[in-house]
Amino acid sequence: MDFSRSVLREKFSAVVRKAVYTFEFDRFQKGSLYGVYRKLMKARETKGVIIATDTAVKAFQLKFVEVVHNLDRLQTAVRDSSDSRVRQFAEMFMDPLGDRKSAAKTLSVEGPKLHEQADLAVRTLEIFRQGTVIVDEVDLILHPLKSELNYPIGPKNAIDLARKGMRWDIPLYLLDALFYATEGRTTARLAQSNESEALLMKVKKTVTKGLESRDLQAKPHLTLLSRSFYMTELKPLMAEWLVLWLSLQQVGV
Repeated sequence: MDFSRSVLREKFSAVVRKAVYTFEFDRFQKGSLYGVYRKLMKARETKGVIIATDTAVKAFQLKFVEVVHNLDRLQTAVRDSSDSRVRQFAEMFMDPLGDRKSAAKTLSVEGPKLHEQADLAVRTLEIFRQGTVIVDEVDLILHPLKSELNYPIGPKNAIDLARKGMRWDIPLYLLDALFYATEGRTTARLAQSNESEALLMKVKKTVTKGLESRDLQAKPHLTLLSRSFYMTELKPLMAEWLVLWLSLQQVGV
């Protein structure tokens, strides 16, 4: 960005004079958004140029999402009039090592600040929408995977079935049924029961049917060629196989 900024300032310093501003923002930035909004307003009033990275722009947009999310939580806590909800929300803004202000006092201070932040963020985004953007390396910036910005909000909660690693075992057990259909063996312990053996035979017959109808391909490995075949023929059997395994793990389904 430094090189692009120096080039722009060189080009807009002679015949056509324009100020070049840098838009910088990150998720850890604290304080009011007024400074950001005022800089963009000045650039618009002077017909200036704003240079920014894609990360800074997306970080600002996601900051707006976070502010709106906190406002929604505040309104829910106040509407429910639940002391625990209000206290839980207020603790987000309390300094654990500093003054432990009351929840009501914290909300009375932070509530108006959130409204102000949301208003400034909306005004700032509106300035962006009214401008003209020139994107360098657009193939990289708009790539759905390479440009993803990890910006979690809210409390940190464990995902389902992850505490004992069961979530990561599920795909392996699902694949086990397909390996039985192609290799004739499985590593799953439950394959020794009559119910599981009958189910695995159904899976094997369905896979054979799919190969004959060319909805599946055997070489170089088992490959699905028809989504509709999977949805109507294989998916119900895979669901039964998973339910059977989950029942042995004492997981409610």
